[in-house]
Amino acid sequence: MPRAQHLAIRVSDIKRSTEFYVTGLGGSLISAPRIVEGPISIFPGATYYATFVELSDGFGIELIQFLSPAHETVSRPQTERGFMHFAIDVDDVEAVLRRIEELGIGSHEGLGAFGDSPTKYVYVRDPDGNTIEVNNTTWDDVMATAKDLLPEVSL
Repeated sequence: MPRAQHLAIRVSDIKRSTEFYVTGLGGSLISAPRIVEGPISIFPGATYYATFVELSDGFGIELIQFLSPAHETVSRPQTERGFMHFAIDVDDVEAVLRRIEELGIGSHEGLGAFGDSPTKYVYVRDPDGNTIEVNNTTWDDVMATAKDLLPEVSL
């Protein structure tokens, strides 16, 4: 059975992004940012910073800041083709939101809830505009809600 393992994200400032994913979202720093270049690089001819953050379920987030060749990191509108968002389940959505606000990095679209459900969610943007859904539910609950709201998704 396939399982999600890690997600690699291009960032423009490795230190700022590491602070967001560790302090803001509550991940654990697995390796401090380090420069990767030469024959160990998986990107021939590139020099970049790389660091690894792990979420409590063991899912990894690899942050990469290209130094050479440098490329701008630009967020894409949600309706364009490509990466849209990824979601993490936390115990306290409001606490994560407070930490992100206290850091002063990243942004959010306001706390949401599904009707009378105890499920809360917020879409936050990391310092480079990548969207992360922070919620306090399970995938099974997400699918149950989707089927309630959109019966045509049921198989």
